[in-house]
Order: sequence, then structure tokens, then C-alpha cells
Amino acid sequence: MILISIGLGVYNLSNHHELEPYNKFFLSAILLGLLIIFFFLPRRIKGNFLSVCALILSLILLFESSLITHKIIEEQRLNSIYSEYSQLSCDELKKRFEIDLKDNDLKYFSGGMFHDLDWSEILKENDITELYQGCMVNLKLECYSDLVNDYLEKEKNINIKELYQ
Repeated sequence: MILISIGLGVYNLSNHHELEPYNKFFLSAILLGLLIIFFFLPRRIKGNFLSVCALILSLILLFESSLITHKIIEEQRLNSIYSEYSQLSCDELKKRFEIDLKDNDLKYFSGGMFHDLDWSEILKENDITELYQGCMVNLKLECYSDLVNDYLEKEKNINIKELYQ
């Protein structure tokens, strides 16, 4: 269990982006340090209580490492989708929209200075994956997002213009 946690921790640190804070790795480092200290304690000091504490710390470390790994893998998946779609022209994006509509795997590319949480909730409720671009908006992707807006307006009766008023 400890080896799996350490492996996940190494994977997470190797996929760490320099813009992300290191504080999400502090709990893993502290738990790992406590476990290492526990294993180097003499046997006469170790008792049932300390063994149970070490097991609990190992489980917490494994759980937290798994959560961080899941987040990183999801971010990588969304980044690969963004990279793939940003290479397409508007005509190719229209074809891709039709394919995604059939597969029920629509995406919405939003961007701007502030992230609109109300719009994000509407997209989640309609099973549409949102890819937030930040301030640097790729205008080619607006073609795809406009198709999603039209789909929401026609099929789901959701008007984006009313949301912003």
C-alpha cells in the first residue's frame, strides 16, 4: 500500500506544472515522513496503537494520492481534447460537432477574464464538457461553441443571451 502511494506521489510530482502550487503535495509528504519515522522506530516502542495509526496513515496517504492522480489525469485528458480541437478548422469543427452530437459527447470552449459558474452549471446539467481557456481565447473554437449554443437553444430551450442579461 505504501509503495503504491509513493508511486502515485512520484507520478503526481513528475506531472506537476510550475504554475500550480506545491501545497497539494504537503499532506502526502508529511504522511510519508511519519510512516518512514514509524518504520525506523525500535520494536519495543511500536505497539498495537502505533501499528493501527501507521495503517490509518497509509490509507489516508493512498486515498489522497489517488485523488491527486485522478485530477491530474483528468486535466491531461482535457488538455489533449483542447489541443486536438484547436488544430481543426471551422469546417472540420462542424463535422466534429455532428460526430460529438451522435456520441453524446459535446464540449463547450469558454474563455475570458472571469469564469461564469452559472453557465458551467447549465453545461454540467446537460452533460456538456466545458473547457475553460482563460484569457487567451482561441477564436477558431468559437465556431464549435456557437454550434453548441444553437443546439442548446433549439433542443433544450436554453438561451445564452438571456443568461447574461
